[in-house]
Amino acid sequence: MKLHFESNLDFQHAAIKAVYDLFHVQEIWRTEFTATRGPPVRQNRLA
Repeated sequence: MKLHFESNLDFQHAAIKAVYDLFHVQEIWRTEFTATRGPPVRQNRLA
């Protein structure tokens, strides 16, 4: 897929502004999450 942008088209400016406005108001959320790759851990469940 190839995107073509022409800077003189108002609807493209409106689309860019809409996407910007969507993400601009999002808060930065940092977590302490770690993912490691290794053998699966077997869990014993009591049911």
